[in-house]
Amino acid sequence: MISVRNMDFDYDGRADVMYISFGPSEPALCVADDDFETINYRLDFKTRELVGVTVWGYSHWDREQLIAVLQRTTEISQWPLPN
Repeated sequence: MISVRNMDFDYDGRADVMYISFGPSEPALCVADDDFETINYRLDFKTRELVGVTVWGYSHWDREQLIAVLQRTTEISQWPLPN
């Protein structure tokens, strides 16, 4: 489970990108969302735990829809990814 207390939000208005981190910045594997091409998930290389989310075109998202999409991110670490 991801702790809200550890979440950090950084919005780049020029690029219209929202970066969401769940702890200190660290190297991570970037995985695209097959259903929403403007969302990328950052997973820890070793544990495959979700360490962040990047939302491209952030201002074009409906807030409720984005929240619904992001709520399923805790399932991302269960994906069978290549080593």
